[in-house]
Amino acid sequence: MKTFISFIPRQPEGRLAAVTYEPVDNELLAYGPTCFPIIPVINGYCEEGETIRMLLIVEDYENCRRNADVFRREFKDLCEKKKLNCAGIEELSVPFDDSAATHIATFRALTENIHDGDELHACITYGSKPSPMVELMALRYARQLKKGTYISCVVYGQIDHLTHTAKIYDETPLAKLDDMMRVLIDGKIPNPERMLSHILGR
Repeated sequence: MKTFISFIPRQPEGRLAAVTYEPVDNELLAYGPTCFPIIPVINGYCEEGETIRMLLIVEDYENCRRNADVFRREFKDLCEKKKLNCAGIEELSVPFDDSAATHIATFRALTENIHDGDELHACITYGSKPSPMVELMALRYARQLKKGTYISCVVYGQIDHLTHTAKIYDETPLAKLDDMMRVLIDGKIPNPERMLSHILGR
């Protein structure tokens, strides 16, 4: 099943604004104004009438709880517009702190809620600085250990506050690069540095 994953942003009230993200290297990500880069992903990767899952990581923090309400409205509107079948948002509540124990608990919550056969789509825009690491590790873990599970799309939304423009980047090749590096390291390939240079085109 197509499964979408995103942290809820920590922005204070009045700072979470809808923007139109210009897609970079992936026209499926073209969309109108939104506060959440995962919304263009859902729009671009889902066909009318599909059944989807939404895993939403919500930190125990007033700003996150308020912003989660905004997300619920956007998500509901998109599901109605595209006639998507969704039983609701599966919220993963995690503490608001950046201890290693909290990030490990978030990793565990994600991996426990990713199922065999899931087609994974994730946004690594929001959360604290370690949050994208946690998401990517959970995605790679699930891809390697769940049956028939794979990573379809990982995005990052960037806002340029000087020019008031926004871009959404398809960062999926980074997950694939990690896979290639693991093959080179674990596969007993002679001269892996040379092979990696060839893959990277340098």
